[in-house]
Amino acid sequence: MMKPYFRTKNNGVPILSKDEINDIAEGFVRDFQESALTSPEEFDVEAFLELYMGMTPDFQYLSHNGIYLGMTVFNETDKIPVYDPFTNRAEYIHADANTVIIDRRLIEDEKQAHRLRFTQGHEAGHASSTRSAFTGIQIGCPFGLLWNLKRRMSR
Repeated sequence: MMKPYFRTKNNGVPILSKDEINDIAEGFVRDFQESALTSPEEFDVEAFLELYMGMTPDFQYLSHNGIYLGMTVFNETDKIPVYDPFTNRAEYIHADANTVIIDRRLIEDEKQAHRLRFTQGHEAGHASSTRSAFTGIQIGCPFGLLWNLKRRMSR
């Protein structure tokens, strides 16, 4: 697996320009599916996320209205909030380390296939750039909104 190198803040959060993000993404594509750089073809983003990045996909309702599309979980926790449509309320679930949770609506509606692929790629970006920044901290990334839960709150 390609290991990208980039500058970080003192707290480990990456400092990346748009061009640097594009260069890193191109490096991942070159390493995983090089032919996609030279001929038009579908990039296997699901295999990239699961087999190449080592992330485990899970599908849950992340909200009552579909506002959150994905979440990256770096540390095992029992405090991942999801929506239960049967009880019409939020519940906490368990998630193992290195899990990507995708909103279930994206696999239930074929018209959402482009959003599913985008969200898988988006979460792969979090996995590649921020995983090391949150050692000891549970981080969720629901479509760009980040929040940190200290380890004592995640157990």
